[in-house]
Amino acid sequence: MSLKALVIDDEQALREIICEVLKHMQIETVPVASGQKAIEFFETDGQDVNLIFLDVNMPGMNGIETYKQIRRHVPEHPIVFMSGYDAREEVDALKPEAPYTFLKKPFSMSQLMQTVKEIIP
Repeated sequence: MSLKALVIDDEQALREIICEVLKHMQIETVPVASGQKAIEFFETDGQDVNLIFLDVNMPGMNGIETYKQIRRHVPEHPIVFMSGYDAREEVDALKPEAPYTFLKKPFSMSQLMQTVKEIIP
């Protein structure tokens, strides 16, 4: 099965690192810098994404609002919420229908890889 991940984070360096690790794991990536760009992606051609990485704390539309919008397009897609602060309660309150997890920044490449292995069926 071909895997494709959408990586949503306002920090360019972190987006690039996540994408490199995922590519190393044979996962195609689509990096976007904002919640608005993620929504635009799903409105055009986002249906072939299998996994979503989403920064909780972004300027403009934050990760929580972004998730509320994108879950209308792909409610069953696994999602990895990321943040520099512990936002687990905030994420849990969303009651995601799809498999989800929380990855606290900063994280190592091995933590990222392990998270992917755990959330992808």
